Formats: sequence, structure tokens, C-alpha cells
Amino acid sequence: MVSSKIFNFQFTEIKKVLKLLSRRDRSRLVLVLIINTFLAFLDLIGVALIGVATASLIRGLQSLEAGNQVSRFLELFNLDGLPQKTLLIILVTSAVSFFILKTLLSVYFFRRTLRYMSYRNAEISSSLVSRMLNRPVEKIFKNSIQHQIYNVTGGVERLVGGVVSSLVIITADLVLLIVMLIGLMLIDPITSIGTLIVFSGLGILLYFLLHKRVTTLTTKNAYLSIYFNQKISEGINSFRDLFIRGGREYYVNAIRKTKMQLAEYNAELSFIPSISKYTIEISVIFGIALISAIQFYWFEANRAIAVISIFLAASTRIAPAIIRIQQNTIGVRSSLSAAKPTFDLIEELAGINELTKSETVINTKHSGFSPKLDLKRVNFMYSDATETTLSNISLDVDSGKFVAFVGPSGGGKSTLIDLILGLLAPSSGSITISGLTPGDVIRKWPGSIGYVPQDVFIENSTIKENICLGFNPESVPDDLVWQALQLADLSEFVKGLEGQLSYRISDAGKNLSGGQRQRLGIARALLTKPKIVIFDEATSALDAETENRVSESILKLTGECTVIFIAHRLSVVRSADMIYYIDKGKIVSQGTFEELRSINTDFNNQANFMGI
Repeated sequence: MVSSKIFNFQFTEIKKVLKLLSRRDRSRLVLVLIINTFLAFLDLIGVALIGVATASLIRGLQSLEAGNQVSRFLELFNLDGLPQKTLLIILVTSAVSFFILKTLLSVYFFRRTLRYMSYRNAEISSSLVSRMLNRPVEKIFKNSIQHQIYNVTGGVERLVGGVVSSLVIITADLVLLIVMLIGLMLIDPITSIGTLIVFSGLGILLYFLLHKRVTTLTTKNAYLSIYFNQKISEGINSFRDLFIRGGREYYVNAIRKTKMQLAEYNAELSFIPSISKYTIEISVIFGIALISAIQFYWFEANRAIAVISIFLAASTRIAPAIIRIQQNTIGVRSSLSAAKPTFDLIEELAGINELTKSETVINTKHSGFSPKLDLKRVNFMYSDATETTLSNISLDVDSGKFVAFVGPSGGGKSTLIDLILGLLAPSSGSITISGLTPGDVIRKWPGSIGYVPQDVFIENSTIKENICLGFNPESVPDDLVWQALQLADLSEFVKGLEGQLSYRISDAGKNLSGGQRQRLGIARALLTKPKIVIFDEATSALDAETENRVSESILKLTGECTVIFIAHRLSVVRSADMIYYIDKGKIVSQGTFEELRSINTDFNNQANFMGI
């Protein structure tokens, strides 16, 4: 019962892996099977020639005539009249040539197969990334970044390289075994059956003894590798905090402990294949001794020697094949276990299409786009939440207006922005921009909406590449970049850098101040000259003077485009046409700055606290 469940599980998972391959890929695998069948016959011919050579040698030494089968073979190829020495040279040379030819062809076709599978690995990884990034934002950040990286890299490599490539090897060696055993059956049925029973039983025994341990080790190894990479990332990103708090040693010790566990698992996983190898080598020696005893006991010496020589020749091909089958079978099981996170991702992505493969061309015109926003009875609840995040949100924002969302943290402001941006879909109600849904707007007028987050993502690349995030920097004119920098009050700073636009920013912008990183994000959002600009706490890291200059730039945008601002610091939103106070997922009150002060006590107290 247990074994049937194991095999059923494997076949189910293997079918899932094969479904990742296209019909053309599966046709290629069938072609590989046909080629390996042909190659197996080359081995069989080589073994048969060794048997003929041995029989001829023995009978020649005993001055006997060749047997019927050997005689017919020699007559068929016009070799019966040759001197024995010449005959042996021809037979042995031919056998060796067939063995070498088979090996060379196997290496060639296996290399071609691995190369093709590597390309498929890359294509599947790219497809998963494309579909993964075509999901709502709450799904994107469901797991850690390291976990997601593993899913589309190491996990896919396990599926394609570890499963498909191993299946190719297993299939090739199974074909070889079948052909060789059929050949041995024709020569000596008893030897053939004995060989089949001994080696098959040994392979199955080893599989059941080792597969559970391999599964456990591989699963632990996969998740521990993700944890290890995550801890290194956390240690680097939190270096300042760790340095000040004296907590670097804690992270180093945690990383060291995890790495030692990984080393232990890897060492055992590396040794397990050797168990199979040495066990089968011993079994081959035992098999030779047993067959020799049987042959010499039941048959005459010359026949026994001929059969033993054939068995020895066949064993040089059968034993490695069985070792490869057994090891790759465990390898398949190991890879399936290690790829479980990737299987989970594939199931999550069922029904999700890939993004278009064409790159977005930068556009600053947005002809026909109207920056008018309309929300009607919008409700939203996260999939893993128990309470509604936003309730019955309705509002209209006319073209060219400056509106702001204020209120306590956790009130739902950022969730509302994600809905407006199309990163999330409403649970009920509707959101339209220029008469279309946010997603349709972005597809029809890419770049028409600009967004500045509170935490600006910084690439380890140049100033220009950072501002052109998502676009090919070579296709973006420098003048357009400088205009964006000017609006973000960052142009003078960049002009003072060595290389200016080509100045390289370190990882996560470590060589920039917090205000400079935020202004870089503002310049990035304004690059496409958007008609709607959304600022999510985008001036929180700016000093008062810089904030005033940036605020002036933002106010200059109004009239030409619609500005939406989330703010805790109320100085930026004093000139807003309309301010919405959001608390507990609802619009509690709305009005101009002075109107809101008169009707909302919390807002008035906050303004007084800030001295406004």
C-alpha cells in the first residue's frame, strides 16, 4: 500500500513536470528514446562480437570446429576462411569500435539534450516570472523575496534539470538493459533471467532503502537554503541597526548555524549515490562468481568460458546502466521534493496569463487621456483578512485638481491608492479613470499615471537608468531626464556628480541621502509627463526647505494634470482643492483645508500640533 502511494505520487508529479514542456518538447523526448534504442543495439553488437571472438579462440586452442551459431555468423560476413589471429583482431577491434561509437554518440546526443533542456529551463523560469508579476500586489508580497527567487530559479532547475534530464537518462538506460537482456536471453536464458532478477531486485531494494531519507534531506535542504539566503539579505539590509544595537554577532551566528546544517545535509546527499555504486559493484563481482560456478558445473569448459566472457562484456554496460538508473531515480525523487515550493507557485499561477513580450516604449503625449477619476461604492477586503479594509468609498476627482487623503495610519489610504493604480481589484464597486478601469488605462496609455512611493526602490545602476526604470535608457533622450530632475529639484545635485547622469548609485542608494532618494523617485514618476501623479508620503524624508521647493513644483503640475497626495505632514496639502479624511476604511469627512479643520477635530488638532 505504501509503495503504491509513493509511485502514484511520483507519477502524478512527473506528469505535472512534463506538462510544463510543449508538445514539441515531448516529441523531442520521444526522438531521444528512438535514438537511444538504436544506440543500445550498438552495445549488443559489441557484446555479441566479444562472444564470437571468445568462442573462436577457445575452439581454436582446442583444435575444434566452431559451433553452429558461430559458424553461421562467420559465413555470413565471409570471415570463415581467415586465420584465427586475423579473425580475433577483426572481431575484437570491431567490438571495441562499436562500444566507442555508442559512447561517443551517447555523449553527443546527451549533450544536445541537456543544452535543449537548459533553454527550456530558461523559458519556463521567464514564463513563471512573467505570470508571477501579472498578479495583484497582495499576491506578489505573500512570500519573502528569497522564497520567490528560489521558486523561479533553483526550483525550476530541479524540475527541468533534475527531473526531465534524469528521466532521459533513466529511459536510455532502461532501453539498454532491455536490449542487452534480450540478447543474453538468446545466448543463455538461465544467465539472462538470473542477471535480471539479481540486478532488478538490487535496484528496487536500494531505492526503497534510500528514497525516504533522500526526500527528507532534500526538502529540509531546499527550505533551509531559502532561510539562509534570507538571513544574509536581512543582515546586509539592517546593517546600521545591527551595528548600533550590537546585534551583528546574532545574525552571524544564525547564518553560521544554518550553513552548518546545510553542510551536514549536503554531505549526506552527496554520499548516498556512493552507497548504490559500491553495492552494485560488489553485486557484479558476486554475480560473476555465481554464474561461473553454474556454468562450469552444468556445462563443458569451452561453453562456460564463452558465456562468462559474454556476461563480463555485458556487465561493463549493464552495471553502469543500473547504477545510473538507481541514482537518477533517487535524483528524480529528490528533485520533486526540492521543487515543492515551485509546484505550489505553478498551482497559484494557474489561469494567469503572461505579460506581453514587447517592451513598453516611452510616451509623453497620452493623446485622448482625460485625468478624471471616479470611484463608486468601492469596497475591498484582503483575501487573508477577516474585516473589510475599505467600505463604500465614493468620490469624483475632476481633471487638473489637487486632492489629498489624510488620516491615521492603518486607515486604508495606501490600499485606496493601490486600487486606483490597478494593483488591487475592488471586492465590489467600480473605479474608472478617463472612463476606463485602471488596468485598461495603463495598457492604453502607459506612463499617463505617475506614482511616487514613500520607500523609493533604487537600482544598483546609474542615475539615468534609475529614472528610466522599466524603459530602455538608450531610447530615452537626456533632455527628458533633465526635465524630470528639474521638477524634482534634483538637477543641481546631479550636475555636481562625477559623470552626472552616468553616475552609478550603490546598492539600495546607500550613497544618497533619504531626501535624494525620494526626489529621485519623484523624477522617475514625472519622466513620462503623466496626466495623473500620485504621491504616497513622497516628501516625508525631505527637509522643510526642500519640501517647500518640491511642493511648489507639485503645485505647478496642477491644472495640467491631476495630483493625488497621501500625507501625514499637512503642510504640503494646504493648497489642495479637496482633502478626504479616511479612518477605519471610510471617508469620515471631506473639504478644503480650512473646511476640514472646522468639521474634523482630529484633523484640526494635528494641524495645530504642526503649527499650521
